[in-house]
Formats: sequence, C-alpha cells, structure tokens
Amino acid sequence: MASWMNFCLVTLLVIVGMARCEDEDAGKQQHLKIKETCAKLLSVPEEMRTKYFAHEYPEEHDTYCFIRCVSILHDNYDDETGPNFESIHRWFNDGTALEDFTTQHQDCAERGNEVEEGKKPCKCRKAFRTMMCFRDKLHNKSKA
Repeated sequence: MASWMNFCLVTLLVIVGMARCEDEDAGKQQHLKIKETCAKLLSVPEEMRTKYFAHEYPEEHDTYCFIRCVSILHDNYDDETGPNFESIHRWFNDGTALEDFTTQHQDCAERGNEVEEGKKPCKCRKAFRTMMCFRDKLHNKSKA
C-alpha cells in the first residue's frame, strides 16, 4: 500500500512539474510573440531588434517606446495608472506576497514620474524608466 501511495505521489509530482515547464514555455513564447508584435508595429530596424531580443536596451527614444509597447501588451504597464503590480508580481513570481512586493517596488512607479531637467515628459521614457527599475531590482534579487 505504501509503495502504491509513493508511486501516486511521484506521478503527481512529475505531472505538476511538467505542467509548470509547459506554463513557463508558454510564457516565454507569449513574451517572444509580444516582442515580435511590438518590433513590427514600431518598425524596429534589424540591428535594434537583435539587441532587444538579446535583452539589450540602449537609452534612446525608440527603445523607450519598444519597452512601453511590450509592457502594455503584457498588461504590466498602463499610461494612466503606471505599473500593474499584480501582473508584474505574477510575471516575476519572486515568492513574496503581493502587498510586500508592491511596497518593495513602489520606488519603481515613482522613478517613472521623474522628469529630467530640460526634457519634456514622455510616455515612452516614463514606461521605460519604470519597467527597467523592476527589471534591475528583480534581476539583482535573483542573483543574490
């Protein structure tokens, strides 16, 4: 009886593990599809497209708009309300509770509102600064 229960438990864990991998693969495929869509909508040149798909995002206006597009299509960002903490939390799934995640990353929402001296407010730059803050903080956290 115990060996049957162990077999069932192992089988269940394998199935759950496979489903999680499939979910991750589906998420990656969706992300690539969104990047392709934004690259097409914004007529991104091949040189920049290569950089974007290698996760290189130079600080220039076209890049700002690309990140804004990707973030909006992922439902991670909105021009009116800023970052969608719930969606970003779900996307990065760093193991913290949503309320704690929101508190820990509130500065990213504020960073997007900063306007550099001598520059006009720009929706693309605002989205870029906000989302790069999340990326940098969460990337550094995963390395720790």
